[in-house]
Amino acid sequence: MIEITKKSGITMLECTDGKERIGYILFAREEILEIVDLVIFEEKNSFLADGLLRAALNSGRLEGIKEAFSKNMSIEKYLKALGFTLCDGELFVKIEDVLKKCCGR
Repeated sequence: MIEITKKSGITMLECTDGKERIGYILFAREEILEIVDLVIFEEKNSFLADGLLRAALNSGRLEGIKEAFSKNMSIEKYLKALGFTLCDGELFVKIEDVLKKCCGR
């Protein structure tokens, strides 16, 4: 189950297995979408990371946002798996480039 919470310009998508929180993503939407943090409690669950990132990116796309970035290098492996590239110390991607591909690829 995924719950959405918005507070002070930050949106949180939280995923639970019905009992416990298993992961969440924090992001801000303005003219560009910023991935603030991604936490996966089952470290090896890359499918959950992929799904939460795609949900955040799609949320931005639905509001007309075309690009996303993150300064959080602790989640670099998940972002790079979706096609984010490092540019001037930030990870950056065009949202459409990610969402036109199949999930998990």
